[in-house]
Amino acid sequence: MEKDIFMIENKTKLHHIINVGDGSNYRKSVYPFWGLSQDTRSYIRNYMNVGDVLWFCQDFGKHLKIIGMAEYTHKYDILDEPLIPLNIIEREKQNWDSSVSNEIQIYYKEIYDTTRQNITIEKTDQEIFTYSSEHGGDLYKHYGGFKFYGKYL
Repeated sequence: MEKDIFMIENKTKLHHIINVGDGSNYRKSVYPFWGLSQDTRSYIRNYMNVGDVLWFCQDFGKHLKIIGMAEYTHKYDILDEPLIPLNIIEREKQNWDSSVSNEIQIYYKEIYDTTRQNITIEKTDQEIFTYSSEHGGDLYKHYGGFKFYGKYL
């Protein structure tokens, strides 16, 4: 029975797909967060909850390749720190270039490197979106497998 635990689909948590462009800034990150633009503010407020799954994806034209998976913990928004940034970390300290938006920082824990599995899904025009099986692949089962077999970084 225990060996089948990883096959259980965890649909109680939302799975969020995050397009990290060519992946170079994602790989250079020093701290456990990713920067998003202000356009994602309502999405984050309405759909993201502590414990949700984040899938970081490299852009490959019509498809996105999953290169990392983590669990969402919290966010910091530049609007909450209008005068002095207390929690917002400058993109230079994160080793990012100017192509990464940094108005909202979503933090995570238990990051898994998923590059060796070559998992792809269909791309959309959004910077972040909620995964469903219509995007291809079965990230619910992959999530269970990584949690069961994997070791987070």
